[in-house]
Amino acid sequence: AFPMGAQCLHFHYYMSGSSVGTLNVYTLPLDSVSSVQEWSLSGDQGSGWKSALVTVGSHLVNYNVRFEGVLGFSVTSDIAIDDIMFMPDPCD
Repeated sequence: AFPMGAQCLHFHYYMSGSSVGTLNVYTLPLDSVSSVQEWSLSGDQGSGWKSALVTVGSHLVNYNVRFEGVLGFSVTSDIAIDDIMFMPDPCD
C-alpha cells in the first residue's frame, strides 16, 4: 500500500504477437472493493520492451496498484512487465 497520494508509476512492458490482449493498471483503495482503471493498452506493440509513465493515486490517500494481463484470442502472444518503480509526485 502507498500512503502518499499521487505518484508516478514507471514500468516497462512487452506486448508482442499476433493476438495480444490487453494490459491494464488499476488502483484499489484500501477501504474499498472498487478499483479504478488508471491505464490500459491493447494489441501488438512490436518487438522489444517499451516504457510507460502513469500517474496513479491522484484521487486517493492509501491504495494498492494492480496489473492485469487479459488474454487475446489465442496463445501466440506475450505480455510481460518489469522494472516497476514509484516516484514521488505526478508524472510530467
